[in-house]
Amino acid sequence: MRRNHTAAPLKRSCPRRHYWSATIRPQADRKMVPIGSRTQNLYRRSDACVRLTLLTCVFLLSGCSQRKSGSTTPAQQPQQAADNAIAGGVDSIEHGFFLTDDQLRRMKEKGIFLSSTDFPAVHFEAGGFAGGEKIGAAIIDRLQRAYKVGVKLAFSTDIVTDYKDENRAQMTWDYLAVWRAAGVPNAEVLKCMTTIDAELLRIQKERGAIAAGLYADIIAMPSSPLDDTESLRKVDFVMKNGAVVRKPR
Repeated sequence: MRRNHTAAPLKRSCPRRHYWSATIRPQADRKMVPIGSRTQNLYRRSDACVRLTLLTCVFLLSGCSQRKSGSTTPAQQPQQAADNAIAGGVDSIEHGFFLTDDQLRRMKEKGIFLSSTDFPAVHFEAGGFAGGEKIGAAIIDRLQRAYKVGVKLAFSTDIVTDYKDENRAQMTWDYLAVWRAAGVPNAEVLKCMTTIDAELLRIQKERGAIAAGLYADIIAMPSSPLDDTESLRKVDFVMKNGAVVRKPR
């Protein structure tokens, strides 16, 4: 794998293209562990950081990532689960569709990330979830409040339905509409996809930005996502670890 790549040489040869770094999750060892009467997936990184996600109800309303301990107790109610996670000083809360302003403020104070999995309402409705439109509106409201409070937002998805004739990759970009509806600026959305995700995964010294010394994970597209994040649907250049794996035809 090659390091010490920067975007400068590429920009000189392709001055009108727009480059953004892509965050890639590190490889992890996986095992199954019992928690209460259920089995959860436990991912243990090589630095002994443990990531454990709790699915507390049908709509995946709350969850947490434990920093050091490999065990955690699932709560029966989403709000109580979130309170427990915040009090325990977790790295991140997943989903958290109905987090309160007070919970969001405490998350900011403790530096807890929100991995928000902002489902578009149309995905819920296409999947036949009852109350999909209402939950979709709550997700937009929560994302808007979290951004205003200043919680560190990690862009994330959770594709669990089919939608029209889109594949999973195309459905990922449908989440961008939720961020626009919540009023999150395009530049902030891009940070949440790259540098902030890398910080959450503790790989910011390896990936997540275009800088000397970091792995060159770069994507490019014909128009700038700073102007319109929908341009991310038209990625036509991909570099992984400094090697070009896709380029414009």
